[in-house]
Amino acid sequence: MEPDTKARKVVSGGPKQLGLPQVVKAKRSAEPLLVVRGNESPLDTFQEIFSCELAGTVLFMQRRTRPYKTKTIRKYTSEIRHKILCIFQRIHHENIMCAEECYVNDGTVFAVVDNLPLTLEHLVQLCTLYPTEGQLGSIIAQVLSGITYLATVDFEHRALTCKNILLGKDGTVKIAALENCVSRSTNQSHLPTIKALGDLMMYLMQKCARKDGVLGVDNVKRWPLDSAAVDFLTLISSSTSLCPLTQHVLITRESGNRSDVAGLASQILLYYRDHLLSDPALSAF
Repeated sequence: MEPDTKARKVVSGGPKQLGLPQVVKAKRSAEPLLVVRGNESPLDTFQEIFSCELAGTVLFMQRRTRPYKTKTIRKYTSEIRHKILCIFQRIHHENIMCAEECYVNDGTVFAVVDNLPLTLEHLVQLCTLYPTEGQLGSIIAQVLSGITYLATVDFEHRALTCKNILLGKDGTVKIAALENCVSRSTNQSHLPTIKALGDLMMYLMQKCARKDGVLGVDNVKRWPLDSAAVDFLTLISSSTSLCPLTQHVLITRESGNRSDVAGLASQILLYYRDHLLSDPALSAF
């Protein structure tokens, strides 16, 4: 009889914490599932390929037993361990970066998170590439959906910028850098978030904010004054609540359309590849 040559999994490190009890508890309570593995290093399961900046430092890693599967892991210091675990346990939304499991080792948290290769900053940096009104509407609709959800669970993101918002190849947009979330009261003003949304939109529309700080456009040929995008900017400048923004035609018309944004993401990836710009995150896709 020939010897069995089938590869077997090699388990390294100390005893592992079983995730099954946490899965069962989450299903019973209808809470978002987050498996937290205490006193366990992700290096027992994964090996690092490279690291890069994508709304914070992200480690691209492969499973030791299935190296064809790549995972993205974000590392958080012990100083914010409790805060970031609380955020990942409470927040679960399609337009916010989520963690599928966390490893806690010597107080440091390693979160296995959504794998998206771009940020909106990649788009802003391309001086010749602008979104269409439909693409812009879909992006802003997804960002607005995420920040509206955060408000319903009493959180506010204090660093809502293009570099902190992820963009996937399928057109999905997710708010990241969640360590910048803070608790907010129900009756607290939405004005800081609304202002940040307006600034973000300005960068997407014309690569920069206006020097006078007023929301508006300089190129009326690209963005006509009677367009839905400019009208939405005007609404932002006068709004004190998120609710009217969610009902604007730019948002309602494009809220479920991601195919155009997927095309935009492909353009960005191809541009960086063809121009040989050094970005390890992009070379992995």
